[in-house]
Amino acid sequence: MITSMVDAQNDCLFIDGKKVLDFIPYIAKVKLTTTSKGEKRAYRIQIRRNGEVIKEVWLSKLYVNSWFDLSAHCSDAGITNRERRLIEGYLQKQAAELPSHQEIFLDKKGWSSIGSGCIFFNEKVITKAVPDIVRTKDLTRIVRTEDYRFNTDEVQSILCEIQRAAENLSWIVYTASYFDILKWPFEQAGYPIEFIVNIYGKSGSGRTSLIKTICSPSYVFSFSKPQRSDAVLREIKRFEGHTILMDDYNPAETKYGYERQNSLKDRLVRLVEEERNAPNILISSKELCGHVSMQDREVQLFLEKPVNWESLTFLSNRRKELKEIRTAFFVQIVDNIEAVIDKIRNFCMMSDRRRISDALTSLWCSCYLDYIRCASIYSRYSFVRHME
Repeated sequence: MITSMVDAQNDCLFIDGKKVLDFIPYIAKVKLTTTSKGEKRAYRIQIRRNGEVIKEVWLSKLYVNSWFDLSAHCSDAGITNRERRLIEGYLQKQAAELPSHQEIFLDKKGWSSIGSGCIFFNEKVITKAVPDIVRTKDLTRIVRTEDYRFNTDEVQSILCEIQRAAENLSWIVYTASYFDILKWPFEQAGYPIEFIVNIYGKSGSGRTSLIKTICSPSYVFSFSKPQRSDAVLREIKRFEGHTILMDDYNPAETKYGYERQNSLKDRLVRLVEEERNAPNILISSKELCGHVSMQDREVQLFLEKPVNWESLTFLSNRRKELKEIRTAFFVQIVDNIEAVIDKIRNFCMMSDRRRISDALTSLWCSCYLDYIRCASIYSRYSFVRHME
């Protein structure tokens, strides 16, 4: 954008020798605010006259209209569109020459990639390096991977109890609970996780308790609650980066209830397939229902016999430790992200060559990520030994 035609002198702004402003706008500061929703820039603009600041405002854009309306000091309200664009270019040049004052605001408990090697997770920022990041709140919420220390007390016994809770099934369910974290590296590898995990079994088998205990869903929705599908989906979309449980899918007594549950389940599957920001969704159901194509887009896990309630009690009393293991996993993902993405990509490419279907590839990848987690990512921690 051409800015050479704009000239600031004698506390006035000229374009092609014509005075268009009888003051000079200066950008005093550029602030980059990072949240889970993305990055936003803000500019502190000072209006100076006779060497003094007569007005100062924070604006999100450098459009002339945005700051012109806030000032009553413009000598000519009829400046042309060309002149406006030239003034915007003049301000953009100023902004480009200033360093960005960066702030991070933690506004969610799920995960979210925020660029520059920084990741939101559980109201923390996990990063390899934090160059020039300024926080206005609790600095202890920044977790540097190189400084992170993990307490390994009781970890091996906790993971053993997870495995015992429902034999091999509980370990797969536990792995599925990490899909909210793994969605990001899988997407970076070019193989996004686009399926739902459905755990089904008889009433009283403990499938819902199993999920709640070892997956710690952020929220539990119910198929049986009389609520419109549109309202449920709007609520679910708010949980980007989280794991949620859709509970109590079962054969309804009425035709309306049956069709409503199937419709909602189908829309949940499509939500995960079509929107990268969809949460990680687990479904608890009494049996498999609905049309075949919908079931083909699920990973179906059958709870053949009741869970081990003693193991679930042990785990429910150690939620703090489970949360710490989860944080350690995410720290190691961030610290080894390039290697993790390469391993995912290589394994998925190998599966593609063998013509494995997408759903099966994703299931195998979830198991393979369990191997990666044990064999490489967690190699510095002693609790991996029980899997060897």
